[in-house]
Amino acid sequence: MKPTIICIGSGACQIAQRSLFQQADGQFSFVYVDEDKNVDGEKERVASQLEKLAKELSSDKDATIMLLATLGGITGSKYIPQVTSLVKECGRKSYGVVTAPFEWESEKRINLALDMLDKFVEACCNIFVFMNERITERFGRMAIAEGFAWADEKISGLIKAIATSTTDDFLKGENEDLFLHK
Repeated sequence: MKPTIICIGSGACQIAQRSLFQQADGQFSFVYVDEDKNVDGEKERVASQLEKLAKELSSDKDATIMLLATLGGITGSKYIPQVTSLVKECGRKSYGVVTAPFEWESEKRINLALDMLDKFVEACCNIFVFMNERITERFGRMAIAEGFAWADEKISGLIKAIATSTTDDFLKGENEDLFLHK
C-alpha cells in the first residue's frame, strides 16, 4: 500500500527528481504528467502518462494519493483539470501539495494559479500551499537557486510527513508558517 505521488507539470517533476525521488527509497509510487518527461531517453506522450495514472488509481484503492504541482505554469495548468478529475472519480483519499507563484509574477500567472487551486479543492481532502514568497523572505533575490533547493526540501519533508501521518509534527516550529493549509 505505497502512497502514489502524481507530479503535474515541469516544476513538480523537477521537485520530485531533485529532492523527493532521491530520498524516497522506494516508499512511493511516482506518476509524472508532463510534456517534458523523458523515459529511457524518449519523450513519453502525455496521453500514455494519463493512461498510466488511470491504471495506478484503479490498482490499490486504499493507498493515499498526493498531487504535487507548481501552480501558475502553462504545462501543469493544462493537465491539472484532467488529473484532478481522475482523482476525484477514483474516490481515494488525496492530498494536494502545491506552490503559489511569487508576488512579482504576472497577474495572468497568479489568476491561473487561483483557478487551478479550485480544481485541487474539488479533488483533495487536504491542500497545502507553499508560498514561493517565503523563498525571497528567507534568501532575498540573490540566492534564488539556494532558495529553491531549500523549498524543495521543505515540500519533500511535508510529503513524507503526510505519508507517515506526522503532518502535525512537521508543521510545528520552523515549518509552522511555511504552508497554508485547508
